[in-house]
Amino acid sequence: MKKSTYHYFVICLSIIILISCKKNYELDPTLHNTFIKFFGTEGEETGVAIIETPDKGYLLLGNDANENLIIYKTDQFGNDENWPQNSKQINFQRVIELSNKTEALIIGTASNKTSLLNLSLKTGAISSFGGSIDGEGSIENGIDISETSDGGFIVLSSTNKSTSTNILGKVDFLITKIDATGNFSWKKQIGFDGDDI
Repeated sequence: MKKSTYHYFVICLSIIILISCKKNYELDPTLHNTFIKFFGTEGEETGVAIIETPDKGYLLLGNDANENLIIYKTDQFGNDENWPQNSKQINFQRVIELSNKTEALIIGTASNKTSLLNLSLKTGAISSFGGSIDGEGSIENGIDISETSDGGFIVLSSTNKSTSTNILGKVDFLITKIDATGNFSWKKQIGFDGDDI
């Protein structure tokens, strides 16, 4: 009796499998460019930002455990294009694609000063952009950058420079305006007697 029940079960299961195999399943057309990729080495690496590049690929930026900048360039399907890893000692915070669509600006912190780097979106070459932004504090961090309508840039960073409103040397905002070539136009420290960031 048990044997015949087992055979019946196997036959029913086989019929169900055959019927289900005849159905035509189509992939959702909106998922044809969907992928999951993993990047990194055996060390600790932290992804911070991603932007689309003019060739429809992607630029992934982050930091390793030693606060070196890490950049991966992929095609539109997330395949690594093996850009050279330019070892730059900068704790990366943000990247913006410039209006010329061929370059990006990177902001971060190097040697306790706000640092800007120019990145070619075609070759991956990295160069300094202007000098370090010096808010005259002992600890400063680059936070954000935006391109302005006059072709220059406005930079947000932090500084602990002591002032009449920051007697204790806590963390204040530092806003810096630079032109299209990285020359400084002006800077302004904003904050009160306490940490403002």
